[in-house]
Amino acid sequence: MSNHDEVSEMGSLERETRRDQLREREALDARLERERLERINLQARLAELNVPFEQRFEAPEEPVGDDPFEEGRDVQFELPAALRAAAAGRNRVPLAPAAGSVASQATVAVFGRVHRRTLEDMALDEVIVRKEDRGVLGSKIFVANRAAATLGLPQKFLGSIHLQSKNAAGEQMQKAKNIQDQFVSNLDVMAKFAERIKQYDMLLPLQIPKDYNDVVDVEARWDMDNPDREIVNLSIHWGALSAEHVYNWQRDFNGYSFPVDHVSSVFLKDLMANSLDHELKKQVDEKYNLLDGYKKGGISYFKVAVDQIFKMSSMAEDSLKSFIKEFGKQGLAKIPHENVRTIATQMDGVAERLADASVLRSESLIQYMTGLTHCSVAPFKAVFMARLTDLTYRDATGDVTLSGMSSPEVLAKMIEVSTAGKAIYDHLHAGNKWNLPGKPGLHVNGIVNKCDNCGDPSHVSPQCPKPRDEERCKKAREARAKAKKDADGGGRGGRGGRGGGAGRGSGAGRGGDRAPWGEDAAKKGANSGVMKIGGEWKMNCSKCGINDTHTTKYHDEQLRNALNFRLPATHPWYITSGIPYQAAAVVGSVVTLPGAGASVPGRLGVDPYLVALPV
Repeated sequence: MSNHDEVSEMGSLERETRRDQLREREALDARLERERLERINLQARLAELNVPFEQRFEAPEEPVGDDPFEEGRDVQFELPAALRAAAAGRNRVPLAPAAGSVASQATVAVFGRVHRRTLEDMALDEVIVRKEDRGVLGSKIFVANRAAATLGLPQKFLGSIHLQSKNAAGEQMQKAKNIQDQFVSNLDVMAKFAERIKQYDMLLPLQIPKDYNDVVDVEARWDMDNPDREIVNLSIHWGALSAEHVYNWQRDFNGYSFPVDHVSSVFLKDLMANSLDHELKKQVDEKYNLLDGYKKGGISYFKVAVDQIFKMSSMAEDSLKSFIKEFGKQGLAKIPHENVRTIATQMDGVAERLADASVLRSESLIQYMTGLTHCSVAPFKAVFMARLTDLTYRDATGDVTLSGMSSPEVLAKMIEVSTAGKAIYDHLHAGNKWNLPGKPGLHVNGIVNKCDNCGDPSHVSPQCPKPRDEERCKKAREARAKAKKDADGGGRGGRGGRGGGAGRGSGAGRGGDRAPWGEDAAKKGANSGVMKIGGEWKMNCSKCGINDTHTTKYHDEQLRNALNFRLPATHPWYITSGIPYQAAAVVGSVVTLPGAGASVPGRLGVDPYLVALPV
C-alpha cells in the first residue's frame, strides 16, 4: 500500500469518527433539551400546587379581646374547613379530625372548579376535535381534521325510489319498497349525521334564531342582544324554518361570522355532499346552484338536502300516516323479535316529521298504542291494554279531548308512550320475561331453542364456533324431539304410536288437529319449515328462529319491510296450516268499539283493541 493510500484511508476513518461524534453530540443535546423541558413543566405544576395559602384564601380575622397566647394558656383551635381541605389535597397527608367529626381517609382533591360546569361545557367535552384546534389553514393537521370531519357516512341518504341509485359495484342502494321504509332509513342516517357534527364541533352554524327582522344592522336583524331569543336547532327541526329564512342566515353567516365558524359551515357542506347517494346529490346540486353566491354554504346546502330527502308532500304525508296505521293493525308481531326499541325509534321519527308539518293527529296516538297491544308477551300487552282503556274512558268522559289536541301535544304523548314502552321492554328483558316462541328465554310450552353443540341460546348448531361434538348433538336432538312430543300431546296416532289415540287418517294429527293436506302436501310441509307447536302453526327461520311471519327464504325481505310483508299465495304455509291467503285489506274510514253494533268498512274482521275514534 502506498503512502498516498494510507493517508487517504486515515482521512476517511477520521471523517467517519468525527461524524459519529457529531451524531452522539446531537443525540445528547436533544436528550438534555427534553429533560430541561420536562423539568420546567414539572416545576410549573408543583408551583401551581404549592401556591401559598394567603394567595388562595382570605386571611382570618384577628381575634378581638385579650390575647390568650400572651397569657401563656394552652390553646387548641381548629383550622377553617377550606384550609383543611386545601392542605389535605396539597400534602396528600390525612389531617387529624376535629372533635366530634368522623375520621376518613384523605384522597386527592376532586372539586377543582370554582364555578359550576355548564351544559355547554359538558357537551364540549364530548367533542373529538374542537373548532379552535383544527390547525392552521393548509397545514397537515388541518387537512387531516377536515378529512376526518367530512368523511361520508357509511350508510348514505337515499332519494326517491324512482332514482334507482346504485353503488360502485352496480348494486341497487335503495332497498325500501315504500316511502315509509325510505323515510325511516333516512332518519337513521340523520341520527349518525347529527352525531358527527357534534363530534367535530360543527353545530353552531345550524343554531338559527327563529325571528328575523329586515333591518340594516346585522345584530338587530337577528335580535342578537336578546338573551331570551328563541333558537332553532336545524339538525333536529329542519322543517321548522322556511328555506328563505335559512338562506338569509347563511348570507349573514358568510359575511360576519368568526373564521372558525365559517370553516364549520364549509365542513358541513362537504359532509352532507359526501353522505348523499349519487342520484340524490344531482338533485340537491341542481337546486343549490341556483342560489346567490352569498347565500351558498353548508347551512343552505343542508336545508336544500333535507327538504329534498324528507319532502312532505301530500302523498308523503299519507304514506307516513299509513305507516302508523299499519302498525296499529299488525302491531309488534310484525317487528323482528318484537323489538320495542326498534319501532319506538322509528315511530318517534315519523311522528316528529308529521308534527313539523302540523299534520299529526290524535288518531295516530291511538293507532300507536293499539299496535303495542298486539304483542306475544302478556305483561307488556296488559299494560298498554289498560292505558288504551283509560284513554278511551277519559276521552268519553271529557277529561281529555283527543280531537282537540294539537300536533305538538300529540307528539309529546307519542314520545311519552315510546319512553314507557322501552322502559317496560328493558325491564322484562332484564328479568328474562320477554319470552317469545323460538327465541332465547322461557318458551311458552317449556321448549328453549339453543345450540345442540354447546347449549348457547344465542345461536344454533350450524353457526356454532366450537368444535362439533356429534354425540352431544345427537342427544340434544333426541331430548328436543321428546320435549316437543310431550308438549304437542302425542303424534300422528295409532295404538301405542306417536299420537293421542287416533289413527293416522282419523283427522287427529300432531296436536289433535290435522291440516288440510293437498297432493304431496305432507312432503312439502315437512320440508318447508312449517310446523305445529303448542297447538299453533308456526314457521321456522334458520336466522331468527320460530315465528309466525316467514321462513328462511323470506327472512331478508321481511326484515326490510316488516309492516307490509306478506308471504306469497303459493307458500306451503297456506297449504299446510289451512289458513286462507288474504290480500292486503283496504283500510276503511271508521273504526268502532267492539259491541257497538257497527261494522268496520274495508277490514277483514273487527280488531277488539281498536277504539271508537275517526281514523
